[in-house]
Amino acid sequence: MTDEKIGVGVGYGKVILFGEHFVVHGYDAIVASLPSIKTVVEVKEGPWNMDDKVTEAFKRILSTLSIEGKTFSVVVKQTVPIGQNLGSSAALNVAFARAVNDLLKLGKSDDEINKAAWEGEVVFHGTPSGIDNSAATYGKPLVFKRLGPGKFDIKPFSVGKSLHLLIVSTGQNLKSTKETVDYVRERKEQYPAMTEHVFEAYGFLFNEAIKAIEKGELPYIGYLMDVDHGLLSCFNLSTDKTELARLLLQGAGALGSKITGGGAGGNLVALFDSEEKAKAAAELLQAHGFKSFYSVLS
Repeated sequence: MTDEKIGVGVGYGKVILFGEHFVVHGYDAIVASLPSIKTVVEVKEGPWNMDDKVTEAFKRILSTLSIEGKTFSVVVKQTVPIGQNLGSSAALNVAFARAVNDLLKLGKSDDEINKAAWEGEVVFHGTPSGIDNSAATYGKPLVFKRLGPGKFDIKPFSVGKSLHLLIVSTGQNLKSTKETVDYVRERKEQYPAMTEHVFEAYGFLFNEAIKAIEKGELPYIGYLMDVDHGLLSCFNLSTDKTELARLLLQGAGALGSKITGGGAGGNLVALFDSEEKAKAAAELLQAHGFKSFYSVLS
């Protein structure tokens, strides 16, 4: 009796440090993969066993990988938390593509895996920017620019000094990412003269942020995160819970904090200069009802 063949794949969670919403309109964004937060799947040939939406996404992935006439049973061994703006669907799509690549010995490159995962993301998000699947694929800090549907420019960059990050859940989800993206687009079209300056300010901020990260200028990075949060707040993307969490973080020694993801609830990301301070802040936030987890980018 021969051993049953199983393929294994991994996709990483992500946190956007700078550029959510602005990236949708063609601006560069800075995204960090979270290697400690990942989705791991095992696949084997067999009948589909996922729900209809996930199966549809996986079928698009197979088509992009030029696989026809095969079906797969999937076991999710570990998962990025769902509904937390951490890129859970992208991590799942990448993990599935990698697992099939492993099982069938396809020899696909990271770029090919990323493209296939984006096709799966279309099922979940309609017109995804590609930032989530890129972070889930490459597992490293990236500068990301959307060029068009399924087309993106990706550049890895170095971190001058470790970024100790605390990702905080507000416990609110007032609007979906699609709703917040649509809202920002509507404001941009309604008030072009004013919003043009907001977008220009972000463009300058991005240039400062990438230089500061590469040089390891932690206090300046934190300040720029606060500024980016202010720009996002121009579109009513903050909430009472968001602002309470930010005040608590500031009191706990955070160098800066901001919305990460779509906003209108969801998550914050805060920067600290040490693991000890970040974890102490996590305890304080927990006492006020906020869940959080620590990650380091280096």
